[in-house]
Amino acid sequence: MEMQEKRIFLEHYLRVDRRIDRLCEIQSIWRACAIRIQGMTGQALRHYRAMDEEINRQIDELLAVKQEAVDAIKTVPDRRLQIVLGRRYLLGETWKELAAYLQTTQQEAIQLHEQGTRPGSAVRGAKTRGRARF
Repeated sequence: MEMQEKRIFLEHYLRVDRRIDRLCEIQSIWRACAIRIQGMTGQALRHYRAMDEEINRQIDELLAVKQEAVDAIKTVPDRRLQIVLGRRYLLGETWKELAAYLQTTQQEAIQLHEQGTRPGSAVRGAKTRGRARF
C-alpha cells in the first residue's frame, strides 16, 4: 500500500468515528420519542424496532472498520510510529498536539508520520474484508 493510500485508509477512521457518533445520537432521539409515546401501536413498535436494529447493524459495520484501522496501525513494527499514527488518526490530534505529546517539533512529528506511512514501514499484503493493509 502506497503512502497516500495509507493516509486515506487511516483518515477514513475519523469519518467512521463521526458517523458512529451521529448514529448513536439518532438512536437516542428515537428511543426518547418511543418512551414519550404512550400506547404505541404494534405497527409503530415494529417500525421502531426495525429502525433500532438497522442502526445497530450500521454501528457494528463501522466498528469493524475502526478495528481494521487499529489492526493496521499495530502492524507498524516501530512502537513510536504506532503512537504517532494512533494519536493522529485514532484520536484525531493536530500536528501541534501530537508534537507536544512527543515533546518534539511539528516538523519532526510530520516526519515520523511519513516514516510510519512509507511503503515497507509495516507488514505488507495482509487483507481484511477486501482492504489492503499496511
